[in-house]
Amino acid sequence: MKDKNRKLKANYDIEILYTYPSRDIIIPRKYFNDRYLNDGKLYLFFESHFNNDTITVRANNEIFTEKIIKTDQSTGLAYVVKIDNINEIRNIAISVNHGKEAIFEVDASNQVEIDFRNKKLSVRFLANVPYYD
Repeated sequence: MKDKNRKLKANYDIEILYTYPSRDIIIPRKYFNDRYLNDGKLYLFFESHFNNDTITVRANNEIFTEKIIKTDQSTGLAYVVKIDNINEIRNIAISVNHGKEAIFEVDASNQVEIDFRNKKLSVRFLANVPYYD
């Protein structure tokens, strides 16, 4: 039964949003933006609705990390991936439960939010550094 559920969770749509929404829901915190926005690293924030899901992150077609993650309900955050030397990254690919990959170039921002809900893997570039209180 577990394998059947995992296969069902590997069947999902992909959405990649390169442009910031007209109303970015993150209220900027100057300290975080000054320290982490455009600091030469890429930050991937895995947020909502991960429940013991296996994520695979590839950078330049090489596996960077593979991990089972679960969203912390108190913060809404499941996991953060930090990749150094953003200028050397040509592309990133993310998959959940060994499903299809969301492949994107890193040219809009170094802050990226990843959500997994309603059979959709969403990747969204952020204008500000997120924080989880």
